Amino acid sequence: FLIMGLITVTNLETFTNNGNSGATSFSTSSLTPSPNRVMLIAMATQVASGTPNAPTCTLAGWTFSQIRSVVFGTSRRITLFTAIGTGNGAILFDFAGQGQQIFSWSVVQCRNVNTRGTGGSNAAVQSAENSASSGATSYTVTLAAFASASNGVFSCVAKPATNNVSPNAGYTELGESSASGPTWDIESMWRDDNNTTPGASFIGSGGDTYGAIAVELAYAPEPGGAGLFPVLF
Repeated sequence: FLIMGLITVTNLETFTNNGNSGATSFSTSSLTPSPNRVMLIAMATQVASGTPNAPTCTLAGWTFSQIRSVVFGTSRRITLFTAIGTGNGAILFDFAGQGQQIFSWSVVQCRNVNTRGTGGSNAAVQSAENSASSGATSYTVTLAAFASASNGVFSCVAKPATNNVSPNAGYTELGESSASGPTWDIESMWRDDNNTTPGASFIGSGGDTYGAIAVELAYAPEPGGAGLFPVLF
């Protein structure tokens, strides 16, 4: 008989660059996401002074929805989007004319999650955030009780330091990327159960500033049995 397939999340691209100081828009490399599966896009930046704008995202054939945006420390922001659609290409991030000192992103794609809502936004049942202005050697984001035992959790974090992020037990790191001069790091991870306290340790850290977001992922098997697989007994 058939057993429903679980949520899976795969990394498409995780990238950091601090060599385009002052640029007002950035693009990923050309991506080949599976059609009609939800992408999660974590985008983090730093400006020289002031508050960074939340970016807009565009990719032909895809619709995006902002789930949450967190300003942290001095002049830093991390924003999480969902997206649904078809077609390959580079995602363009635009900051409405505001120059960015550092930019980074982690783009992942989910299988067997809810694809309804604008930009696949129903994939995110709930979201939460946490941040610190200094001194953090780890992070935790606290979510409410999950709506379904079949749901999973995704989390992303950015910080102005290059020391590695070590996910808490049970979490799978999807991608991590760092750069120096100035220093920066972005990391994403997920777990296929109802853990309500996603987080990680900052290895070798004397204390960091960070911004983090977590979402509960809504399980939904893909149409036409794509979310099912046979099990023999």
